Amino acid sequence: RPASPPRPRGAVGDPFAPGFTLGPDGRVAAAEGPAAVAGLAVGDEILAIGDRRLAGADGATVLAEAVARSGTSGLALLVRRGADTRWLVLGRDGRLDVEAPFGSNVEARTSHLF
Repeated sequence: RPASPPRPRGAVGDPFAPGFTLGPDGRVAAAEGPAAVAGLAVGDEILAIGDRRLAGADGATVLAEAVARSGTSGLALLVRRGADTRWLVLGRDGRLDVEAPFGSNVEARTSHLF
């Protein structure tokens, strides 16, 4: 039986890799791949990942746990950039909510996480 060809990077079934790291202050320290395509920028403050607030928590641990739980899908991030706060839905190819520019949603302002 011939060997199957290697799957392309980011193929369906591969673990989800968000492409960003958090500093100890909960701010984005580096963004590449899906995170960069989604518009996540160094210095953006991550307030929550999914239903977990980062206030007082180790952001790197919360991120690793959320990625492990997400399997092959993506993450919902509550992001603050300057005066704007919004949910950003990050998928393997960037934002899943691509039609909503950063700062355009009001649901972040009324989130149960605040």
